[in-house]
Parts: sequence; structure tokens; C-alpha cells
Amino acid sequence: MPTTTPTTPATRASTTERATVARSSALVLALAWSTVGFATTDLWVVLPSPHPLFAGAHAMLEAGWGVTMTCLMVVPLLAMVVRPDLARAVAVQVALLAACTAPAGLLALDVAVVLLGVAQLLTAGIVAWVYRGRRPVHGEPRGEPRRDEPAGGGEPGRGEPRGGRSHRGGPRTGEPRRLTAVWSVLTVIVFVGLPWGGFMRTSGSYYPDGSRNGAILLAATVAAAWVFAWLLRRPAAVPPAPRWSAVPAPEARSSVMPAPAPRPATAAPADRPAATSPADPATPDRWRRGAPLLALATAGAVPWLVYVWHLTAEARSPGHIPYLTNSVDHWPQQAAAALALVVLTVAAVAGLGSVRLAGWTAGLAAVGLGGFSLLYPDVGASLGPNWGALAVVWGVGVVVASAAHPDQRPPASAGGTVRAVATPP
Repeated sequence: MPTTTPTTPATRASTTERATVARSSALVLALAWSTVGFATTDLWVVLPSPHPLFAGAHAMLEAGWGVTMTCLMVVPLLAMVVRPDLARAVAVQVALLAACTAPAGLLALDVAVVLLGVAQLLTAGIVAWVYRGRRPVHGEPRGEPRRDEPAGGGEPGRGEPRGGRSHRGGPRTGEPRRLTAVWSVLTVIVFVGLPWGGFMRTSGSYYPDGSRNGAILLAATVAAAWVFAWLLRRPAAVPPAPRWSAVPAPEARSSVMPAPAPRPATAAPADRPAATSPADPATPDRWRRGAPLLALATAGAVPWLVYVWHLTAEARSPGHIPYLTNSVDHWPQQAAAALALVVLTVAAVAGLGSVRLAGWTAGLAAVGLGGFSLLYPDVGASLGPNWGALAVVWGVGVVVASAAHPDQRPPASAGGTVRAVATPP
């Protein structure tokens, strides 16, 4: 039978409360990984013109830690501040990154790297817990933003006017936009203002270009998160479900007129196959739509895995001198991030997470690794000029293929959310 989910004022109030907690938690976690986790800080010191103490033999290790942690963790968390309905997708992505960190730590025989993976897994757990909602129904991809959950905490769904509803039915006109604007300002104040005003602005005595580079980097990080959040609003590209396989959700009850009874589902005609959800992980259509991304992941798997093996082999070699941040060696951490570039892409196509969020962030991280390898071609952990250029091309291809990937979410009707599933005979 088709599954429908009506939207009620009580549901919206609960969703708004969860969204507020989710926004706050995401902003705090993004700031923590950016500063205490050295995601933005390590990237800051190698931007041209770099800090003189970090532009030497370990420049690529600084850049690798910074660009991968920023793209794969900080940017998704900042996107979640303005789009709290991305919480499930962000939690899945960070959990997959943690799953890649643990084996890299084992390959490098480094317990500290495994503990880094535990910290990432804890972050994913916090994100999933603060915005816990109804579990996905059968046929809904895990990690995709739900159609019946308002985007932005209290925002109207796709079947409702963007300006909001009247005071009788829910939020007043303009309230969703004001909420997003307020949290955007808070993001700038907290994420940009605190690090820049705290230590980047006063770095002139030992890092002459630190104030300028810090402002540019923090502003670019926030801008990238906002762009991702905006692009993820693109309407679904899946065709509407046939009328014989889905029933529109009933309207919310009002004091004037009761909601009409839903029409019973009817079986598909004998000459037509029963409709199945386009987001069903079991259907071959999912893999057909993700064929370009899978082709890119396959093409990049061997080079990235060779890079992973090189980094972990160096980390466990007898004469290895670790390069530490928070007691974690950069070599196996960078190996874990390189492994995650392939894992995130394939897992998203398979239904774990958001294809666009995973593809854009992984592609951006690959472009960063390739670009810094071109900037620092002769230092340790660098991909070199040739492979660096190929990494940039691969990353751009992943970004483009992810942008062209059809939205996996089912279409919404004017009266609520419709979930088309197979109709039993």
C-alpha cells in the first residue's frame, strides 16, 4: 500500500525545536573541528603566502589535513546550520569518514588515528541524535533530506508557499527566511569572528599575511557551505508516480471542514507493471542514474588506493618521524581522507547519504589535494605535478557528475507527501 504522511502544526512545532538544537550543535561542532581540530588552522598556514615555519618539508601534510577535514566535515556541518534537514546526510557522511579512519590507523599501526575515528563517529552520533526524526520508510534513501521535514526548521514544504502560512496554520509570512538570515549572521559571528578576532588578526608578528589569509579562508568556507545548502534545494528530477500506485496525503484538519477520506489504492492495470519507488536501493535504476559517478570512482579507486598504501607504509616504517597534530600523525589521517573520497562517492550512489553533498565535498577535497600538490610538488605526501593535475580533473568530474545526478527524493503533492511504493498483488 502507498504510504502518506500528513503535515500538522504539532509536527511542525516539534520539527522546529529539533532544528534549533541541530543548528546550534552543528555550529559548535564546526567551530570545534575548525579550531581545536585544526581543520581550518592547518589550511590557513599554507595558503600563499604561507607561514615560513610550515611551508617546508611538511607543507603538504598541513594542507592535506586542512583541506580534507574542512571539506569533508566542517563544510557539511556549516551547511547544516542553514539547512538542519541535512542532519541525516551529514551524520552518514561523517560516520563513513570515521569508518575510513579506523582501517587507515590499523594499517599504520597508530592507535591515535583510530581514536580520531572514534571522535568523528561521536560527532556523527551527536548530529544524528540532535535531529532525530521519524525513520526513513521503505524505499527512501538513507541520508537524503526528507520531503515532509521542513527545510530550515519550520519552513514550509515543497507543496506549500515559500512565504509561510497564516497564523492559524503555522508560521507567519517571512518567518523561515528570517530564521535562516538570523542563523547565517550567527554563523559569521561565531565561525568567522571568533577565530579571526582571537588569533588570526593578531598574527602579523610571526605570520605577516595571516590576517588576510584567515579572513579569506573563513569567509570562503562559510560561502561554500551556503552555496552547497542552496544548491541542494534543487527540485527533484524524478517523474511523478502513476496515479494508480500512490494516494495524495490528506489535508490537515481544520475547524471549518474535516479532511476528506483518502481514496483506496488500486492495483496497477494488468498490462502495466506495478510502480516501484525510484529511490528503492534494490532497483537497478539507482545504479543506472549513478553510472557516471561510479565510473569516476572506479577510475580513481586504484590511484587513490595506491596513495593510501604509500602514506600508511611511510607511517609504519621503522625510521618514520611522525608529524603530529593533537598527537595524531598526519600521514595515516591523510590516507583515511583519500580512502574516503572513493568510499563516500560509491556509498552515496548506493543510498547511504546524499549524492550531491558527498560528491561535491569529496570532489572539492580532491581538487584541494591536487592543487596543493601542484603548489608543493616536491615535499612529502605530495601527489606530484602529474598526479596532482589528474586529481584536480577527477575532483571537478565528481562535482559535475554529482550536480547532474537526479534528485533521489520522491515528488511531493500539494496536499502533502506522497511515497510511491510497490503495490502488492
